[in-house]
Amino acid sequence: MAITYIQSQVTKSATFVGSAISIASFVSDWTVKVRAYGDQSAAGGPASLDAGQEARIVIEESLDGFTTVRTLWVFDFLGGTGSEGTAQSVRKYEMEKTSLFGQAGAEVRANLEVLSAGSSITYEVWIEA
Repeated sequence: MAITYIQSQVTKSATFVGSAISIASFVSDWTVKVRAYGDQSAAGGPASLDAGQEARIVIEESLDGFTTVRTLWVFDFLGGTGSEGTAQSVRKYEMEKTSLFGQAGAEVRANLEVLSAGSSITYEVWIEA
């Protein structure tokens, strides 16, 4: 199994659009995974969503350098999950008919579209194939 990062681990305190990566070579089975870390600041780790705070990470794809943006999948996270955080994933078969994966020129990126005021989130997004 190979892992390709869409967004390596990052901490953000405002909305953020990450860089795009090519998905033209992903033609077999694959899974997109997102991990939002819990608040580990007490142990010297990353600070992240507190209870009641929310974040939305949208996986976007495009064939034209994001002049036209398509929403591939939406991951919603709520704070207060404990220091272990939480992970979500989506497999190829769950969106196979609409995805641009495997098409020439196709790219994907992670968009931290919603983040509660005054909060921060530490997260990472990757593809397993």
